[in-house]
Amino acid sequence: MARVCQVTGKKPVTGNKVSHSNIKTKRRFLPNLQTKRYFLAEEDKWVTLKVSAEAIRTINKNGLYLECESAEVKQWIIEELEQVKQKELDSDMKKGVVPKDKVKELLGRSPDFADTIMMREYFDLKPSIKFAGADY
Repeated sequence: MARVCQVTGKKPVTGNKVSHSNIKTKRRFLPNLQTKRYFLAEEDKWVTLKVSAEAIRTINKNGLYLECESAEVKQWIIEELEQVKQKELDSDMKKGVVPKDKVKELLGRSPDFADTIMMREYFDLKPSIKFAGADY
């Protein structure tokens, strides 16, 4: 199995090992992957995932499934997230997401819940940038 986190998609990156005499040789930085079993209460079964330490903390905090009080709202969220798909690779081999206006056409309404969830995940997963000398 590849050394890739099944939740966050973290994978090995390359860099340099620098010796005392400043000689640089290539090396790989591997993600901190753990094999973890989670119980899915809704499906009444165990699932084994290969996840990074960051993903374990995220799952412990948020859970595997989306909790929602209203069944109608939960159904709307599921419909919206099903429409968010990965676009075909373009000539630059870059990945993309189906534009919001096309999702709007398919649903017949604005995908507000999906936008909210994606923006929250963006800020949760985005590394925070701190500037030296700034007062926070």
